[in-house]
Amino acid sequence: MIPDATYASEVRRALDAADYTERGVVERLGCGETLRLTPRERPRLLRRTQHATPLDTFIRLFLVEAEVSEAEARRAVAPTPLDAWSDSGLLIAYEGRVAAGFALLPQLGLRLLFDLRTHRPLRADHVVGMGPVSNMLSWATVRARVGRALDVGTGCGGQALLLARHAERVVATDVNPRALEVAAFNAALNGIDNVELRRGSLFEPVVGEEFDLVVANPPFAIGPNQELAFRDGGFPADGFVERIVREAPTHLRSGGHCQLTAHWAQLQGEEWRARLARWVEGSGCDAWVLRLKTVGPETYAAGWITETEQPEPEVYERRWKEWVGYLERERIEAIGNGVVNLRRRPSGEGRFWVLDDLEELDAEAGDAIAEGFAVRELLASTPDEALLEMALRIGPGVRLESASESRGEGWEVTGAVLRRRRGLHFSASVDGAMANLVGRCDGIRTLRALARELAEGLGSDLPKLVTSLLPLVRGLVERGFLLPAAEGLKAAEASRPASGSPSRATVGI
Repeated sequence: MIPDATYASEVRRALDAADYTERGVVERLGCGETLRLTPRERPRLLRRTQHATPLDTFIRLFLVEAEVSEAEARRAVAPTPLDAWSDSGLLIAYEGRVAAGFALLPQLGLRLLFDLRTHRPLRADHVVGMGPVSNMLSWATVRARVGRALDVGTGCGGQALLLARHAERVVATDVNPRALEVAAFNAALNGIDNVELRRGSLFEPVVGEEFDLVVANPPFAIGPNQELAFRDGGFPADGFVERIVREAPTHLRSGGHCQLTAHWAQLQGEEWRARLARWVEGSGCDAWVLRLKTVGPETYAAGWITETEQPEPEVYERRWKEWVGYLERERIEAIGNGVVNLRRRPSGEGRFWVLDDLEELDAEAGDAIAEGFAVRELLASTPDEALLEMALRIGPGVRLESASESRGEGWEVTGAVLRRRRGLHFSASVDGAMANLVGRCDGIRTLRALARELAEGLGSDLPKLVTSLLPLVRGLVERGFLLPAAEGLKAAEASRPASGSPSRATVGI
């Protein structure tokens, strides 16, 4: 039984009174800026919440998934009767003890209800919360103010509720009716009324409709079974992700974005970048794939089985062989994962590019992605002569670290490493001349003037130096190490968040 959405306001009042919020929980548990719920953390969390305040009780029930006494539960939910919480399914009371019927966590400025993580085996229509991958999508989402947004496969509704902060109307779909009930409760719990829930697979519930922003954290597991709605998409290999990428463009307005977390198959004898590029051919969209990592079939199988099934050792061995055997039959030699970003072009053929050395992304990734699309659009329309007249500046969060070698009597700078540590995190090595140029990009002098200074210092031929520098500079601008200093990049400015991007989750699962 899913708690009825009409009861959500009573629940919200009790949680507010106890300060069951991200900040309240983190401060109560004394865990710094973040909290990760792992089995080894359980004893410490129980010790920290032994005083039985209402906040302690809610943490034990909904976060640690531990039992409390009936008296403690009554104090926490007062003045609402405990029976009302039990009748709704939120709590389970028996023999003087009370346990949670659901997990309920404060995350990303929301409170989200979802199924308990500790119940095994998971039911087929199990509804998961906002885990690390969901949080990653929330950080990557472009947070411009828009008219209509769509969340495909909404699950507990977390992404849709975040969209509701900067979209006038949000449509959230899911094939799992139980997920839609959970999402409806969460919308009411958070006082959000501009989200419409529709049942159906993929884009079936929105045929003929267009949106400014589409997001999806789909069931992207590449495995042999179709047992769990949140994990298994119902298509061979990475077919579910491919369907979203191929079909989303017809639902995007001009300038609209589609962003989704994804796992994709890397097939034997086939270049995976070319394979993904074919998914967007003729779509009218620019496509930008952010690859976080790639794993082999054996590691991939072990991860999914451990996370979602947790079987006994003898069952684990059989399941592992099933997964690995399936991946081998599908000729999958590795599985990549990351975030796929599409942007609908007003006209013309779309472009495809990959950032395949991404180290991580943070809560400002949405800004960086919007800026990345805008910068590439600018560069595509800027000939070399115009680029030379442009003043560049070092991008936000970029560090230039010099590398030196001893030459006996002193040190000589031999190169440098550029590190981007804001939004999208990655690094690139540059030689001494390029490091010199980057260090001089002050947003005032033009690239031509800086190249002239560099040529004079090196005793090099200016035209020859410019010819070698321009492709490198374009690459640095594309990746955000350098940015145009003009107040322009209007597309990027227009995509800055209207109501603030979600901060890093302080409570995680």
